[in-house]
Amino acid sequence: MGGKKSNEFMAFCPVGEDRVLVSDQVDVAFNIEVDPEKNELYARHKSSFHEEKGIEIGHVFQLGVRYSEMMKAFFMDRTGAHQPVVMGCYGIGVGRLMAAVVETNNDKDGIVWPEELSPFTIHLLSLGRNSDQRKKAEQLHDRLLKQGLEVLFDDRDEAPATKLKDADLLGITHRLVIGDKTAEKIEYKRRNESQMILFSEQELFSKFKA
Repeated sequence: MGGKKSNEFMAFCPVGEDRVLVSDQVDVAFNIEVDPEKNELYARHKSSFHEEKGIEIGHVFQLGVRYSEMMKAFFMDRTGAHQPVVMGCYGIGVGRLMAAVVETNNDKDGIVWPEELSPFTIHLLSLGRNSDQRKKAEQLHDRLLKQGLEVLFDDRDEAPATKLKDADLLGITHRLVIGDKTAEKIEYKRRNESQMILFSEQELFSKFKA
């Protein structure tokens, strides 16, 4: 890209395609594609490095004045002299970033999205077999939307086991279930926790307001 320096941002992951040397003693890492033997710091601390696999999720380039001089991109300094603009650029691999998040946040049942990156705030499952329970789920869905919450509503005509399995696979942080077994309560569970809690509707909205 030009310039003399660049920095890669790596997410360590067992299935990563990049091989990275990481030091236990100094705050530095090398991509093995770049010969670390040519780096004086690596030479001094060679025994402290171990190899990890990683996924490159970003890159920063210090371009210096290479392109600004070519494009005649100058500014006037306080003395009135024209100076070339010092440039830099960066790239963030959005697809790679999402893949890295999934590869490092999962279990045997599927994805476990970090709350900040979860595609929806809530996954609402209607498991009720009777019309009253289905209507209750629809009303709750509408109320959650009015609260400004992003909701994925599973009202498919599928078996409860299928819906629960799909919910684990998708990995949305907060799961709500309305079914024949929950009576007047709403079943709540976080994707990364095994404990299930029964909330009244008032308790549920108090939780999400907080």
